Amino acid sequence: MKFYKKYWVSIFILFLIILCFCFLLYLIGYLKTYEYYNVQIHKLKDELYLQNIPYEKLIKDNFLFNINLNNIIQKFDLEINNKITDEGILIKSSELKGYLESNNIYTIQGYISIEKETINQIIISYLRNLLPI
Repeated sequence: MKFYKKYWVSIFILFLIILCFCFLLYLIGYLKTYEYYNVQIHKLKDELYLQNIPYEKLIKDNFLFNINLNNIIQKFDLEINNKITDEGILIKSSELKGYLESNNIYTIQGYISIEKETINQIIISYLRNLLPI
């Protein structure tokens, strides 16, 4: 009992340090990894088409399209339609469409970022391969 009375502040500080470390590990575990693909977007009439990426890579519905303009990276949300034509994959993005129309651009090159997995998923899959469960 004397031990707790004498060192309760030190024990409490040690508990807070351990708690902060666990919280830091939790935050690091939920960092996301991304895959980047170099793509082109063509504007034909009132439609936008995505080229230079296989449709199989586009599993999710929303992506970020990143372009570098004057050393500033601008991001645009893209929605992928299930329509594949000779021009490419039909996409919807009113923000990007407005940007292309205001600057009279018909073809633009940039990068698409696709969320791959979190650090926790990488660790769990590694442990599953390592441990026979």
